[in-house]
Amino acid sequence: MKKLLLLALALVIGACSTSDSPDPDQIIGVWKPIRDVEVYKNGTEEIDLPSVCELKNRFTFKEDGTFTTTDFPESDDPNCEENIGNLYLSGEWIKISKFKYRFEFTCMMPDCEKLIEIPDQVTFPNSNTMIVRFNESDPVDDVDYYYSELSRVE
Repeated sequence: MKKLLLLALALVIGACSTSDSPDPDQIIGVWKPIRDVEVYKNGTEEIDLPSVCELKNRFTFKEDGTFTTTDFPESDDPNCEENIGNLYLSGEWIKISKFKYRFEFTCMMPDCEKLIEIPDQVTFPNSNTMIVRFNESDPVDDVDYYYSELSRVE
C-alpha cells in the first residue's frame, strides 16, 4: 500500500513539474501603434491617432529578450519611406514584474549612451492589445498620465 501511495505521489509531482515550455510572455510578437492618449487630472482625454504613415511603425519583441523597431514619419502619404537615421532602433527588454518592463534601447552610434525606458505599467487587456502607461510627474502640467495603445500584428 505504501509503495502504491508513493508511486501515485511521484506521478502527480511529475505531471505537475513537466511542461514542454513555459508560457511565452504576452509582449512577444509584432505590434503597431493604434493611439496615444493624454488623460488630464479633470478626467478629460486628448487622443492622438497615428497618421497613415505612422501606422506602418512596428515594434517586434522576441523571445530572446531583444526588440527592434521601425520608424516612419508623420505623414498622410501612404507611399512614405522608413526613417533610417533613428539612433534607437533596437535593444533589449526585461520583464521586471507582472505589469512592469524595462526597455533598454541600443544607440546606433559609437560612444552614444543607451536609452532606458521603464513605463509605470504595461498591460494586455486581451491577447491582441497592449497598453503602455506613463504617470506624469510634472506638477505644472494638468496631465495625470498618458498611454500608448498598440495592436498585435503577428
